[in-house]
Amino acid sequence: MPAVAVDYVDSSGKVHGFFLIGGEFKSVDASFAANLSVTGINDHAQMTGVYDLGGPLGVAATSGFTGSLGSLTPLIYPSTLPTSTLPNSLNNRNEVTGQVMFQHPDFLQQDPFIEGGGNFVGISGGELFSAAAALGNNDAGILVGWAQNPDLGAIGGIAIPSALLPGPQSQTPAQLAFPFQLHSWK
Repeated sequence: MPAVAVDYVDSSGKVHGFFLIGGEFKSVDASFAANLSVTGINDHAQMTGVYDLGGPLGVAATSGFTGSLGSLTPLIYPSTLPTSTLPNSLNNRNEVTGQVMFQHPDFLQQDPFIEGGGNFVGISGGELFSAAAALGNNDAGILVGWAQNPDLGAIGGIAIPSALLPGPQSQTPAQLAFPFQLHSWK
């Protein structure tokens, strides 16, 4: 079972991902990436993370990736706006969760997402939060993360798939936009 998944910077300044499995460190690189960092790994050594194509840190466009060692593929949120896809976690069902940053002409929008089998589900909270990120997901499909709420400030939260909740659920219009019910704590 993997114990660690992160990155390191070599002497030339290039970022490489790595993980520890069975007491052995494995370096992670991809031909499509100038810099790469592993942000999540599951029990089957499948991983997700972020990469860029080079350029100044914080300025270079950032995208996500998923796959296994030696077989990584880009993971890019579909949008007509310029985006950065930032995966954080990968469960044993190969569902990736993270956040996507949409560059609008006058502002930057940040929403959580879950992806599985090439299908992205964006989680928009409408007026519930102004920015949010999904930081982790388990094999039941429950997401954990944070949100910026206009009234409460920064809050932690979970998004539970409606199918896991007993009986009929009363949901707000924002919650009906995706198959989760939001719960938060401060």
